[in-house]
Amino acid sequence: MKPKMGRYLLIILLCISTFQLSYSQSKTQLQNKKKKLQKEISYTNELLKKNKKKQDASSKQIEKLNTSSETRTELVNNFTEELKLIAQEINLNENQVISLENPLTSLKKSYSKMVFQAWKTRNTMSAWMYIFSAKNFNQAVRRYRYYKQVNELRTIQSKSIAYNKNELLSKIGILKNSRVEKEMTITEQSNEIASLETEKNEKDVLLKKLRKKEKDLKAQVKKHEKERDALSTKINSIVEKLEPVKKKEKTTTTKTTDKKNTTTTIKNTQGSTNSNGFETNKGKMSWPVAKGVITSKYGVHQHPVLDKVEVKNDGIDISTDKGSSVKAVYKGTISGVFKVDGYENVVIIRHGEYLTVYSHLSQVSVSKGNEVSTDQKIGTAATNSEGDTYINFQVRYGSTTQNPTSWLTK
Repeated sequence: MKPKMGRYLLIILLCISTFQLSYSQSKTQLQNKKKKLQKEISYTNELLKKNKKKQDASSKQIEKLNTSSETRTELVNNFTEELKLIAQEINLNENQVISLENPLTSLKKSYSKMVFQAWKTRNTMSAWMYIFSAKNFNQAVRRYRYYKQVNELRTIQSKSIAYNKNELLSKIGILKNSRVEKEMTITEQSNEIASLETEKNEKDVLLKKLRKKEKDLKAQVKKHEKERDALSTKINSIVEKLEPVKKKEKTTTTKTTDKKNTTTTIKNTQGSTNSNGFETNKGKMSWPVAKGVITSKYGVHQHPVLDKVEVKNDGIDISTDKGSSVKAVYKGTISGVFKVDGYENVVIIRHGEYLTVYSHLSQVSVSKGNEVSTDQKIGTAATNSEGDTYINFQVRYGSTTQNPTSWLTK
């Protein structure tokens, strides 16, 4: 093989190995995300099937359908990204097959010439006769070295042909698998798009039913606003009564040096608390229920049924199975246990300067002043009159609300 060709192949192989590492990592991430999204869709559909047994449509059903559609849309986009990666892999493997085919063809031609030349001279003179017929010893040595080099080259080329052929067959196999994977991914994506259309139709049917009750729904919105304000007022009143977070004392050492001696002065200063490690665990906390999907997001957003009507959520609504246990997302102290209309039982846990609020609980298993550990059960999710089981979960810094989704593990 020529030196330039060798360098060219080395560069190609380095590029391929770099891409394959990056591709493998990206593909693994996409596949993990795909599994997570499919799991969420499957669970949301389970919750929807349970509600279908009831005659009356509810806003929570629309919220679940919206959640499922959003997740499914994200899954379709995930498939699109995966198809892009597969297309890149196919293109690279096709180029690699070509880069292996060309030198393999050249090697085969060169090897064929050598074999043919050996066949032509097989009867005219043996190698040893050719060597011994040399005019002098030096010429005989050169002829011997020539035959030895020819045989070595033929052996090397034979092995190189076998190796390149195996590499080529391997890459062709990978290429075929990538094409099959592409077809399967396209099929999966098409199925999800079809499911999205089915969900849209189902949602339209429910919306028609619910919009006939527009007056009742608007009344429910106003009622819920009052209930939300009542909950917020109660939380704020508890926050106001909480004792300030004790700040840890830090000891610092300062040294004063003069020509004669060295003196050491000890000084106490006030250091701030780390909120019992709550803040450092942002984005890593377990969910307050073992299984659940977010059906109402944090902040101000469009009402699931009523046009031009916005609703506000100080936390997130997590739909779950009937009778699901509700757990503390992080260790802390129970600072409040009370009831509020529309939110059933409410539990507040203090984590330094932060609070987590768990509402719409049917039962509570803790009392004010209790110390709780991470993942400890504090109650049970409540089920409303329409058969929807969910909890409202909030995170607050003092009385200021935070987006809970940024605190929970993804």
